[in-house]
Amino acid sequence: DCATADGGFEITMDADAAEVRIPELSLTFTSVTLGDVIPVTNVLPGVYTIEAESSAGCLYSASVAVENATPPAAYAFTVTTTDETCAAVGVNPGSITISLDSGLPAVGTYTIVRQGDGQEFTGPLPAAASFTVDVPYGDYLVEIEDPSGCGIPDPTTYTIAQKFEVVFSVPTSVEACEVFAFTPNGPNPLTYTVTNSSGTVINPDASGEYTLTTSGIYTVRGEDPAGVDCPREIQMNVNLSLPIDFQVSEPIIDCQNGVQFGAILTGVLPEDVLFLWKDELGVIVGRRQTFVPSRDGTYTLEVQPATGGLCATPPQSFTAEILDEAVAVTLDVTPFCFGQSSTTIDIVADLS
Repeated sequence: DCATADGGFEITMDADAAEVRIPELSLTFTSVTLGDVIPVTNVLPGVYTIEAESSAGCLYSASVAVENATPPAAYAFTVTTTDETCAAVGVNPGSITISLDSGLPAVGTYTIVRQGDGQEFTGPLPAAASFTVDVPYGDYLVEIEDPSGCGIPDPTTYTIAQKFEVVFSVPTSVEACEVFAFTPNGPNPLTYTVTNSSGTVINPDASGEYTLTTSGIYTVRGEDPAGVDCPREIQMNVNLSLPIDFQVSEPIIDCQNGVQFGAILTGVLPEDVLFLWKDELGVIVGRRQTFVPSRDGTYTLEVQPATGGLCATPPQSFTAEILDEAVAVTLDVTPFCFGQSSTTIDIVADLS
């Protein structure tokens, strides 16, 4: 009972450990080895955590129940479990239901401890004789404590069986040109459903390949034909680019700046693309929508998306001839005669 600390347990080591700790008792054992047996005596009823840490820092946690031989009648309880189940997508957790045998609620706390990692689910006893706690798969010990801290552990280890999701993969972020075709990949045959953001189903071809022709968010659902493993859904963010339609303008004569060329775009804004003017050696000589060549020669223009896009648009080639040096001119002016309102100015230059 909780008045006499006459319980105990033994720890048998299955491997070497740098430390073995029992936090509830503030006990630490160091440099223990495989096969060592550590007795722990003079303890009260309850669930105790045993933590073993290797020299590499790996931690394993287990729990042990020291049974209360004479539990208070109001706190006697039974435990039932529910394994994990499949949800519409993914896995529903399992559960542990604690029912007080008296059929009446009681004041106190409950603790559910998972073996292996020591995860605890704890809280005050609710105002009900029976209540359920959701837990993931694993092995658990269950304990109730009354307001004085007297522990009433259940000596049984309860197992919540694990449920698995199907396993498959698809790309979650896609940048492609015009269309994107893919086939979900997984270790086992599955039934796949692909839908777009409006819920329209995308059907595969005879080989099981899906072809996407518009950008957007797609959902790929994989299901086990046997109904054993749980369905899984993966979202794909697909961005499909179109080839950029552009041309190089005819030469534009500007006596101040020289001959210049422009990129004529169709269906795309200048701020959404990159302009790459290149010389015969492939060296980039301009990055604006207009280009003024510094010498005669053959040039190319490439226009690429500023962000994303994998469409290979062929470069446009053109030949540039720069303006000659400035032409020397003279002005021949006929003087005004008295009474005339205009005169003649002749420009004399050698344009040959």
